[in-house]
Amino acid sequence: MEKVYETYKDSGVEWIGEIPESWGTLKIKYLNNEEETIFIDGDWIESKVIEENGIRYLTTGNIGPGYYKEQGKGFISEETFKELNCTEVYPGDLVISRLNKPIGRACIIPDLGFRIIVAVDNVILRPNSNFNRAYLMYLMNSISYSEYTDLISRGATMQRISRGQLGNINIPAPAIQEQRQIAAYLDYHTDRIDVLINKKETLIQKLQEQRQAIINEAVTKGLNKNVALKDSGIEWLGEIPQNWEVTKLRYLADITTGDKDTENREDDAEYPFFVRSQTIERISSYTYDGEAILTAGDGVGVCKVMHYINGKFDFHQRVYMMHNFRKVTGTYLFNFMKENFINEVLKLSAKSTVDSLRRPMFLDFPVAVPPLDEQNSIIHFLSSKQVQIDNSIEDITSSIQKLKGYRQSLILEAVTGKIDIRDWQEPNN
Repeated sequence: MEKVYETYKDSGVEWIGEIPESWGTLKIKYLNNEEETIFIDGDWIESKVIEENGIRYLTTGNIGPGYYKEQGKGFISEETFKELNCTEVYPGDLVISRLNKPIGRACIIPDLGFRIIVAVDNVILRPNSNFNRAYLMYLMNSISYSEYTDLISRGATMQRISRGQLGNINIPAPAIQEQRQIAAYLDYHTDRIDVLINKKETLIQKLQEQRQAIINEAVTKGLNKNVALKDSGIEWLGEIPQNWEVTKLRYLADITTGDKDTENREDDAEYPFFVRSQTIERISSYTYDGEAILTAGDGVGVCKVMHYINGKFDFHQRVYMMHNFRKVTGTYLFNFMKENFINEVLKLSAKSTVDSLRRPMFLDFPVAVPPLDEQNSIIHFLSSKQVQIDNSIEDITSSIQKLKGYRQSLILEAVTGKIDIRDWQEPNN
């Protein structure tokens, strides 16, 4: 059981609750009351002045909850920096995002090897000598702080918090030595938790790869490891069982597109509505009732989004539907296409990514077709294997969520003084 302080008092701040008797509270705007301290918005930089090298320009997308995120490659010139009188950000500065959830999240800027500025929707905080930046970083990513900043943020289409609102937030103010101790304690424990989470996420990735390999092996080689093989005549398909045949998709299914637009979706409507993303929307109409395979015809979902359904549904005008199956079951063809359709599409395209699909890509797509009884055996086998793997993934995902919840509660308890770690010492491992 964690140690607690001897006595507590009401902080007078709802999101903080009780704090140790020796602690105080302070508004964030009072942290820049010494020379060389700042609490200031980043700079307004128009896209027309962005260049490919020079002084690195960071946006809210670079500010993760407690960590810097490497994304984007924007720079400005030295001339633009001087002309706009920009504020330079230094490694070790705390940058707070005023936009996008979690609102008010903060990270410490690392040494990127460039001079740095940040966008106007970020606040640069260089606090006074009474505050430890790592402690502030943990505090500004604690769950109760994030819930509070979300509550006071404003905006009809995109919520944001102003620097004035941020500045008026009261935060716990323990002695600087306690802040350093809290930061060291959290560094140690969150690092250990993060290692566990990363290992579990890696395990999920391996299970997903295993599932994909099992499916691909089953729908291209069958279940009998000793069966005689023959050349399929398709480079990406390789050898297939002797008693299978390769048939173009045009002879196995009818192919059509929908007639609805994204605007036709309705929340909580009766029927599934397949659009060009993995998310299945809802709609009050249906244009088909039966077994079908659906896939995005353009956009980021090309060759990535694929659905199988047997029932009533509707679908987008740029979604392809395969139905009225012949010589194949819908479930077998779905698994075969999900694993292999991209191979044929990329072969037909000069690009490494494909923006849109055309009807001939479907009509001429080669499918390895086993006898129907073998298709049923393959699907039964895959269903059993997928249930096993999905259950394992579900258990690991639940474990990850518990670890993340523990991490959040540990941070909140430490930065608000609900646990006393003044005597904590890092173990000698």
